[in-house]
Amino acid sequence: MSYCVNCGVELAESEKACPLCDTEVINPRSPWTEPLSRPYPNEIETILDQIDRRYIASLLTIFLMIPVFVSLVCNLIYGAGITWSAYVIGAGVMLFIWIVLPLYFTRYRLLLFLGFDCLAVMLYLLFIDLVVNKASWFLPLGLPISGTFSVLFLLSAFVFSRERGKLILVRAAILFLDISVLVLAIEISTDLYVRGEVRLSWAPFVIIPCLVLAVSTQIIERKKNLKEEMRKRIHY
Repeated sequence: MSYCVNCGVELAESEKACPLCDTEVINPRSPWTEPLSRPYPNEIETILDQIDRRYIASLLTIFLMIPVFVSLVCNLIYGAGITWSAYVIGAGVMLFIWIVLPLYFTRYRLLLFLGFDCLAVMLYLLFIDLVVNKASWFLPLGLPISGTFSVLFLLSAFVFSRERGKLILVRAAILFLDISVLVLAIEISTDLYVRGEVRLSWAPFVIIPCLVLAVSTQIIERKKNLKEEMRKRIHY
């Protein structure tokens, strides 16, 4: 049995180089020859490569159909119609779009599927409004808020996917700006829906700190010395 001269790890007879530190193994008494079998595979196979994505998608579809079917049957038997089970059906469809639908595709297109996710949420809110209130609050309240969130979410995902470097402070600034715009949309939509006019009573208390934090992160990002000092303070 041989040992690595660099790190001391125990070596198998089939090793031409140390598997830990990649130091060449030189043993004059036992020259290296190509072994018939190795103690471990040449290439590490990931679990995801061995699993059929569509098979998993089919299983998840069946699992999602179980609560939908059970709730529908119970609602028909004890409720004499489809009432509360409609929410379970809608939630099942939304989860299918979120989780199962991407598994049926070999290539995952991030922005496309995220767009489907946002659309599914808005349609589910519209569905609830139609079932409960016959379309009274979705257009004036639900659509502006969910639409603003969807646009900000997709734009941020696009920027983050295009970003090559790990600019954490830039991402933080974008998130603070997203929060500011979303809070403003919520305040305006709720004021118009409840009062019929915009007052902006509480949104500035959230928007102003977010804007200050966004500007501060950009100042730190541009000051390399300050950024490096903060990095040292955080890591050490």
